[in-house]
Amino acid sequence: MVTLYENIKQLCEQRGVTVSRMCLEIGVSKSTMSDLKSGKKKSMTIPTLEKIADYLGSTVDEVINGTWQGNMEREMRGYRMGRQAERERQEEIEKPATSNGDGLSDKDIRLLTWFRSLPEEKQKAILISQDAPTGLV
Repeated sequence: MVTLYENIKQLCEQRGVTVSRMCLEIGVSKSTMSDLKSGKKKSMTIPTLEKIADYLGSTVDEVINGTWQGNMEREMRGYRMGRQAERERQEEIEKPATSNGDGLSDKDIRLLTWFRSLPEEKQKAILISQDAPTGLV
């Protein structure tokens, strides 16, 4: 979730002004912004929000909620990062293990040996808990 401070900072960046400069020019204390940035404060008074919006040529809604495009870009960036991580995870799963000649790594062999040493009920419980394909259960 994007914070009020991040919205203000984004609007300042879009207008080519620093948050410190904006505070100085409109009379908002830097400590107020520091508290917002650190999470000590979560909100501001309506008159202060109106000052910021006026200064940035924006609306109070944009100051509070951010610009639609900026929020959408952040969400898309997060979505793409999540999809990339999922692709990498899938590639890792599908990647052949380093082989000892028969296609199994030493780690695979140790895992299978351990799994086979378990009682049948325990093997079945593990397969069920991990949503193993029906043919394996």
